[in-house]
Amino acid sequence: MTPRAADRWAALAFALLVLGCWSFLLVRPQSTGFGDWQYFHHMWEAGREALLRHGEWPHWDPHHCGGITIWGNPQSQIFSPSFFLSLVIGTALASKVHTLVHLWLAAFGAYRFARLEARATPLAALGAGTVFGASGFFAWHFIGGHAAFAPFAFTPWLLLAWRRSARDLRHAVAVAAWMTLTLLEGGVYPFPYFVLLLAFDLLVRLRLRNAGALVRAGVAAAVLTALLGAVRLVPILGSLSAVPRSTELLQSRDLSSLAVSLLDVMPPPGWNDAFGWPEHAGQVGFVGLGLAALGLLGGRRRAPWLLGALTFATLTLGDLGPASPWALVHRLPIYDSLRVPSRFLVFVTFYLGILAALGLDAVTAAGRRLRPRMRPWLPAALVLALALDLTLSFVPIVRFWNGPRLHGERAPRFTLVSGAYLAEYASYPRRGVGSRQCYEPMFLPAVFGLWEGPAIQARLLDEEGKTVDPERGRVGEVDRTSRRVVFRVDLAEPATLRVNQRHQPGWRTDVGHILPRRGLLEVRLPAGGYDVTLHYEAEGADVAAGLGALGVLLALGLLVGTRPRRRREAASQGPMRSRPTGRK
Repeated sequence: MTPRAADRWAALAFALLVLGCWSFLLVRPQSTGFGDWQYFHHMWEAGREALLRHGEWPHWDPHHCGGITIWGNPQSQIFSPSFFLSLVIGTALASKVHTLVHLWLAAFGAYRFARLEARATPLAALGAGTVFGASGFFAWHFIGGHAAFAPFAFTPWLLLAWRRSARDLRHAVAVAAWMTLTLLEGGVYPFPYFVLLLAFDLLVRLRLRNAGALVRAGVAAAVLTALLGAVRLVPILGSLSAVPRSTELLQSRDLSSLAVSLLDVMPPPGWNDAFGWPEHAGQVGFVGLGLAALGLLGGRRRAPWLLGALTFATLTLGDLGPASPWALVHRLPIYDSLRVPSRFLVFVTFYLGILAALGLDAVTAAGRRLRPRMRPWLPAALVLALALDLTLSFVPIVRFWNGPRLHGERAPRFTLVSGAYLAEYASYPRRGVGSRQCYEPMFLPAVFGLWEGPAIQARLLDEEGKTVDPERGRVGEVDRTSRRVVFRVDLAEPATLRVNQRHQPGWRTDVGHILPRRGLLEVRLPAGGYDVTLHYEAEGADVAAGLGALGVLLALGLLVGTRPRRRREAASQGPMRSRPTGRK
């Protein structure tokens, strides 16, 4: 079988594996997901409403937390290809397609990486893809609604492009593309984790003779990522700089709990942790660990994969003291806002998958002593046992994807509501209402002074903060979209217009000036009768667009103007001249 044919069969096998394990998602296509999926359903719905109902690119989500930036939210996925699919088939079904595609990318990517970088045979590489794509990490995090963790599926593809970029600088464009896609898909954890992964791999491969090529590739990938990803990085950094988020180390664990995470799909009796079992799940099973142990017999081939598994396993242990790896990483900017170091299990499962592929090749080599008819069946039986061990164990938990359908009739006008928050939250954008409650505070402080009910969504206040007498001033709502609201005012004297929503940098007014007091959106208005339009645009959106366009131009220039190193060296030698034969 040719390598291309083997790859095609592997791609098909992993598609069947994913569909077989996660088919329950499609039994009830419009049912929503469990846990944090409600949060992501809400954001997708808010973006969908902005585009389809108002014809606006989603900058602002008025349906959450008294109003919140959606472009500047690090976990927003409004630039993800899956979000655009939701415009056609709806957010519930699109999120399921999003999940299935990423699971396939994880499995097939690990297969390709094992084939090309670990030099594993096609059958052994199937084991690598199964360990990574069918691991408990993806199963539990997807079931729990951690949609922002989906870009972890890019791990093998990113690392493959990274390793090739030193030999061919054009692959730095692929590195930047995967990193940018991670940002577009709200990869608040995958992106900084990927930076650590690439830095680790660079150190593993660093040699004096190739240092220059590695540094050039790293600089090119970093510059392109900064430019192409500016569309997300600029608004996100603006949001985080306004209200920084930092966390304590919070977590530490021992080797026994790490072993439990890798072996068990369900929490053992007596398990107790503040973040819950899904944050610790990383099952590769007894068969997977056994094959990875056999992979340690792979001689020098095992070294980088073993070192990777040990390094990131150490990081999962968390705070082991001031000099422990996680404590040191947690002191860095951005990383000081991250928590739950057990999420590094995703890289542990990846490296264990590569070791498992080497283990299967070791079994194949040992099987040469068997009868010829028996040789291919032994590794094939182990791959099948591995797949059954992983997939059958977590099939029952897939049934958590049985939340309520997105529902509700549209309200006559926008108001803030309460009651049955968790059951109704994802449907707020469709219903055209909002809430004072916050699913997660993220980087936002609490805001007081918002009101619920059908009353007009603005009030007029005098110099002392008291409500203006109706005979001295009136206000009425004229028009409202996702990020624009128009009020008609009639004032006998200057007053303050308090809008029933949160203020964040980016709000503009065409009359008067913004007063961002107490976190509420307030506008100081002059006397008179007129319409006042308030409009929100994420800060730095125009700068981000310009930087992105520059990044596209540089990427195209790099792809067109750069040749692989071997071709460049051959071209520099000029055409080969025929050797003289001595004949005239």
